[in-house]
Amino acid sequence: ETNLAGRITPRMILSHTSGSALYNLNAPTSDPYYVCKYSDKILAECLSTYVLNDSTMYAEPGSTHYYNNEGFDILAELIVRKTGLDNYGEIFRQFVTEPLGMDSTSYDCPVLKSTSKKPHVAWGLCTTAHDMAKMIQMLANKGIAQDGTRILTPFHVQQMFSHGGGVAVNDGPYILGGFFPHKIVTRCCAR
Repeated sequence: ETNLAGRITPRMILSHTSGSALYNLNAPTSDPYYVCKYSDKILAECLSTYVLNDSTMYAEPGSTHYYNNEGFDILAELIVRKTGLDNYGEIFRQFVTEPLGMDSTSYDCPVLKSTSKKPHVAWGLCTTAHDMAKMIQMLANKGIAQDGTRILTPFHVQQMFSHGGGVAVNDGPYILGGFFPHKIVTRCCAR
């Protein structure tokens, strides 16, 4: 059994270099984690039963890049516990969508089987182009919303667009938390 305590960091999860076990979201009726997640059980129970108790690793933490959605569920649960709020959807609303005026953005997205109480953090957000533009504008303004409200520090915006996985990610298109084709930026945006 592998002891992972203190070895997998949030940065590894965000850069898809945690090395933790992979689950098959494309088989929601047969993959045990997704069967649990789509059931009436709370997310913390599904995480502790399957993801956090699974010592199966596909790689040493921090050594290899491999896209993994389940880590985002772990981070969401950690954020819920740290803030003391009811669920990740409420946290996202309070700290992101409400201050930015993103009124049409939510984890309550039935077509993706995502809810604020049990969101698919990596891919369960529904939004509009208008709301997404508000997010992009805030990032372009180094964390400041159109009305002058600071949402993120410049340091945190810079970190979001860094290759946080180090040598495991190399110079690929992955940034912390997602995919960003850097060639588009260099072709379309002045430096």
